[in-house]
Amino acid sequence: MVDHPGAGAAGDLPSPEQEQEPLSVEAAFEGQPLPPWWQQVTARSVVVSAVLGVVFSFTSMRIGLTAGIVPSFNMSASLTSFFVINSWTRLMAHFGVASQPFTRQENVVVQTCIISCSALSIYGTPHRAVISKYHV
Repeated sequence: MVDHPGAGAAGDLPSPEQEQEPLSVEAAFEGQPLPPWWQQVTARSVVVSAVLGVVFSFTSMRIGLTAGIVPSFNMSASLTSFFVINSWTRLMAHFGVASQPFTRQENVVVQTCIISCSALSIYGTPHRAVISKYHV
């Protein structure tokens, strides 16, 4: 016998009309227009991109030169950039400084810059040009 209400016979199950699938992220933002590029590339995103880009560049060069593998920092750049900008926004709000909300587009801009910096440190460094120049 069932003790709690609503979990009894098959007649108590919700009908298909009552069951609603959760909205996807894209469906939740479907009616909103994309902000223009000057609202996506903000001073906050440029500063965070530069700082995290340098950190990830040194990390990828260190791993590439010591272990000989080229790391992929897509997930770590995504999580780190989200954490840093979200913390920045909360810290500014705590001190009473008004700032614009953190958007998905701004996060994508920061992630792209971080990954570009780390890839450039491995694939676009000047030592490769010097080595290829003297390759016999």
